[in-house]
Amino acid sequence: MSTATVPDDTPLGPDDELLVAYLDGELDRKSRDELENRLMEDSVLRKRLQELQSGWDLLDDLPDPAPSLKLVESTLELAVADIIQNEPSTETVWSRLRLPLLVGAISIAGIVASFVVAATMRSQEYDRQLRDLAIVEHLDAYNHGSDLTLMRELSADSDWSAMVSAASEIGDIQNVSIADVQSMPIEDRESQIQQLPIVTIAQLDSRWDRFARMDDANRDRIRRTADAVALQSDAETLLQTMQAYAIWRENLSTELRDQIESGVGKVRRDAIDDAIEQTRISITRRSSLQLDEETIDWIYFALRQIVSQRIEAGDEPTIRQVERFKGFGGSDNSEYGTIAAIVFSGESRSGRRFGFSRPPGGGEPLSPLQPGELESIRLVLPSSALDILGLVAASDPLKETATLQVWASEAVRRKSPFKREESTLLERYLEKPESDRDAIDLMPPKEILEELQRDSWRSRG
Repeated sequence: MSTATVPDDTPLGPDDELLVAYLDGELDRKSRDELENRLMEDSVLRKRLQELQSGWDLLDDLPDPAPSLKLVESTLELAVADIIQNEPSTETVWSRLRLPLLVGAISIAGIVASFVVAATMRSQEYDRQLRDLAIVEHLDAYNHGSDLTLMRELSADSDWSAMVSAASEIGDIQNVSIADVQSMPIEDRESQIQQLPIVTIAQLDSRWDRFARMDDANRDRIRRTADAVALQSDAETLLQTMQAYAIWRENLSTELRDQIESGVGKVRRDAIDDAIEQTRISITRRSSLQLDEETIDWIYFALRQIVSQRIEAGDEPTIRQVERFKGFGGSDNSEYGTIAAIVFSGESRSGRRFGFSRPPGGGEPLSPLQPGELESIRLVLPSSALDILGLVAASDPLKETATLQVWASEAVRRKSPFKREESTLLERYLEKPESDRDAIDLMPPKEILEELQRDSWRSRG
């Protein structure tokens, strides 16, 4: 080991030997670490190390005057430690603040993490609501049309498709798509919905309320149905069928509806056929309400021509009917009465009710409108009415005959010289004497309604 020479020629103590060994690089790792820890805390020991280190400069026989790398590192560390010892120590401040700062940082990180998680969850929920709006727009379709097999069976049924077309024409089945939310990009959906008309927004809001009131199971079922439809190659056609079916089923009896939705095979097929036929009858009757006044004028013109042709042909029942009605106010009323008698003679109940089934004094009864006469009515129809007729009858001669008969009845009703403006139930109630109103006030609701409706029939008579 090298011998260090110190300026004061004092003998080497235990610490000096340790320091010299340190300068010689002879200490093991543990001893070196322990000494360096002492040097950082003991300024006297550090000063002694510096004195011993300066002794190296007096040794001319040293092979290399440059200190080792480790010595340089140690010296720098000691210098830094000395500075720290003599000045306010940032390390000491950090030591005091490290724990509270760490706790604060963890707390802040937790708050930030909670906020991020909550914000993410809110964002995901909001995105789902925006997606749900596209479902809610067709809520009834997805709710009642989940049986895609049934929907495809109906879509492929030509009779059902024709019935739907006719119902759409007269307004019984309407497209329920009010905003086409599905076509709006999800990122722009909120702003685009805000630009919709107020009425459209109100309709969406109403359907959203219905959807929100459903339980989780039903909402999830509707979402699954919407997802399944979106995956189909004929998704658009399928959705249209579902929309029409959702409206159609509301007008069916509970029995038919159950047989269609729960039945299989022939039971379901027969129920569908019966429901289509019942709907067609209803459509035929309701189609007359779609006729404009021009069409009614042409139909009534054709009916007048039919009466004239029967009289010219010497049809005795028609001639007697004309004579019978002449006593009710002149030729105009006589003509109207005869037309009504002919038209309503084809409706047995109406004919018996108004005394039109047989002319007075007996004899041959009036003939209802004949196929050739109904054809003359069809020939005078405007093109708009012919379009409705084609949809309602679906090229079926029997359905066309029935429809024209119903339209003739509507023309007679609208052209009646005895009709008056329909009053509301409240107006009929207020028209009554006070004593009658007092009596009505004591009636059950059903009897009140029947009484006021009876007044309506009396006024027509």
